[in-house]
Parts: sequence; structure tokens; C-alpha cells
Amino acid sequence: MRTSSKTSRGRYIMGILPLSVGSICIVQVLLAGQHQCTSIQFSSQKPLYVALDQTLVLESKINTTGRSVSTVTWERQTEEPTNTRVRIAEFPSGTSSPDPRITVAVEGPYLRLRVTKFRKEDCGIYTVRVTDNDGNEESTQRTVREAEVVPKVSISLLCDVSSEREQWDSPAFQWLVDGEAVSNQTANLSADGRQLFPGGTRGRNYTCVVTSSQGRSIAQYMTSDVISGSKANVPMSVSLKNLDPVSPT
Repeated sequence: MRTSSKTSRGRYIMGILPLSVGSICIVQVLLAGQHQCTSIQFSSQKPLYVALDQTLVLESKINTTGRSVSTVTWERQTEEPTNTRVRIAEFPSGTSSPDPRITVAVEGPYLRLRVTKFRKEDCGIYTVRVTDNDGNEESTQRTVREAEVVPKVSISLLCDVSSEREQWDSPAFQWLVDGEAVSNQTANLSADGRQLFPGGTRGRNYTCVVTSSQGRSIAQYMTSDVISGSKANVPMSVSLKNLDPVSPT
């Protein structure tokens, strides 16, 4: 509904209600359903790193606010200095020059792009664009780069304590390597003492002693090879259960 007012000069101004001198009020009317937005976003905006010959998976989440999605398109733009943009996939129809390495899927609110056997030319800024049945568009971007640094891997021994009964205190952990007690000064331990990272500690017999108001327990782990740096015949994470309980002293 539009309103009008007459000024002192006889002109009518649409959308302005007659008020006292010196006051102006603009009335804006929104029709129901006139501006329902479709939002889309990635879980993170940080660059995503993928090693060559591995698989790239990009996943975004869409909120349609009750509207139906008509098309979903994926584009890749190379970073500077070329800034070349190409459409690489479209849902539900295919692209004009399909790449068998690229597949797209829509599963509920999630939009996924998968690129197998990742190449250098697959790096760039990826844009996913959603169009609803009314022709409204929303898009979001994420940068994908080549992973040139191999992730750091550490081996750890975890001393796991069951908590079947309540106790007033927290267990205290003590590690021994080949019978010799170790601490943060001589080995790399977690803050609570539960976890031992034996990268710089050579040994075959790893022992964890747990003491609390409920008593004391001992668990041991024997390795077949001496641990040295990143070479060790030991699982990535070993849970030392209370296999060898000892009565409190």
C-alpha cells in the first residue's frame, strides 16, 4: 500500500506520511516471500592443500530457505597472473567438455565436487554457484593449492585408564623406558602424562605406572625394534590397558 502527502507547494511525495514540521518518515513495505535468501558456504575459508595424484573433495552446505534449487555450477579460476576462469562441472546437466576425473553430487544440503588424480592445473579458486527456480543466484569460493610439504607424523604410546568407579583424585602417570624413569626433561610427554612420544627416546620396553587413591596399576609394551626418529616397528597409537595390575604399596 502506498501513501502520499502534500507539501506546502502542492506536490505529492510517495511513501511519506504527513508529520509535523521537521520530521520525515519513509515507510517500506515488504511483501511476504519477496526476498527469501539462499545461503551457501564452505566449512572453512582457509586455502585447501592437496598433494599431486591424490583426490580433492570440496564440500559446501546450502540453506535454501524453502526454495528449490534449479542448477549448481562449479568454476575454477587460476590465481594471478593469468586469472583464467573455466566452468568445470554442472548439476544436474553435464559440462560441455567433461573431465572423467571430475564428479559432482547433491546430497541433502551438501554440494560435493570430487577431482581424482589431482594435477597442478587443478589448483586455483573454486566457485560453487547455486541458482533457484526464481533465478536468484548465490555463490561462495575456496582456494585450492598444491601440498608441497608432507604432514608431520609422530608415534605415540597412550596409557589408557578405565573409569568404572568414581574417585576423588586424578590418576598420576609415570613412564619408564627399559626400566629407567623418564620425564619432560628427558622425553616428550603430554601435559597430563598419559602420552609418550618416543621419537627421541630409544628403547624396547615401555612401562606406564598409574597411581591414584584406588591403587596402582602397571602396563607394559615391548617393541621388536629400537625406536629411532620416524623409523619404528610400533603402531601409530598404542593403548596400554591395565594388563598387569599391582597391589598398592
